[in-house]
Amino acid sequence: MKFIYNKTNLETKDACLNFISEVIEREFETSQITVRDGLLARENQVSTGLVDEIAIPHTMANVSEPVIVYLQNTNKISDWETMDGTEVKYIISIIAPEGQSEHLKILSQISRKLMNEDVVEKLKTSNSSAQLRDILDV
Repeated sequence: MKFIYNKTNLETKDACLNFISEVIEREFETSQITVRDGLLARENQVSTGLVDEIAIPHTMANVSEPVIVYLQNTNKISDWETMDGTEVKYIISIIAPEGQSEHLKILSQISRKLMNEDVVEKLKTSNSSAQLRDILDV
């Protein structure tokens, strides 16, 4: 599994999804439009905003291995609906290879870990892909 950490200064959910799509396109030479459309389709079903300023957008794409793209955003994103009404600042995006349901297993593992306040605090203060890998340990 590949972990990609980014410090960002984005202002909208669409800007975040576009950024994630661009990262995947650069890293895996896959279509940015396909990734973005997959992320948007999932968001249109139900918001991936959780609690504690965290969202977990996810989709499948033409990637060789599961990827977690983490955005630590300096702005709070007010147009991303969350379960507790907080504005999103921390985005953990899961992109899995097409035809596999592995992203659902990864999503479940990460969701369980985020129930631990210590994990959430470490996530919010992480500053590298290596730290992200150690914190999420999926």
